[in-house]
Amino acid sequence: PPPPPPMTMKNKKSLLPSTIPSMPTMEQYRKFALPCLGLWVAGPLLSLVDTSFVGLSGTAETSAAQLAALGPATTFIDGSTYLFAFLNVATTNLYASACVVAAGNKNNKEEQQDEAEGVVRVASKVSLFCGFILLGLLQAFCRPLLAIYIGEKAAS
Repeated sequence: PPPPPPMTMKNKKSLLPSTIPSMPTMEQYRKFALPCLGLWVAGPLLSLVDTSFVGLSGTAETSAAQLAALGPATTFIDGSTYLFAFLNVATTNLYASACVVAAGNKNNKEEQQDEAEGVVRVASKVSLFCGFILLGLLQAFCRPLLAIYIGEKAAS
């Protein structure tokens, strides 16, 4: 078969929607903003739940030591997950682009929708892989990291 024609402005226009979308309503903003807010609030909220559970689960002597140990652990786990914030941004952009292409392509909408869902599948696999890598790194280097963070004597 002959090679596909080079991409020109004429070819690019077929991928774009034919009309400009209307301005979002406050309802649409709310539906978008609340889940996003929930994503960012979930981490600190779970840290508070951990802290309250650990603080209330033991005696006064043991709870103080456990709470002291929980601080650096929470910092490392919460901080290390921010390393992978790019997954959230990249997945959102790729999925939105795939949905726009699917909406603009009336002939083969199912195939384009499968492509959009494929973006989510690939992102899930990448995030799972990154999570296991993060688990391994934190397990392998927890003592040296704690020694840097809270001191050599306290880490041992």
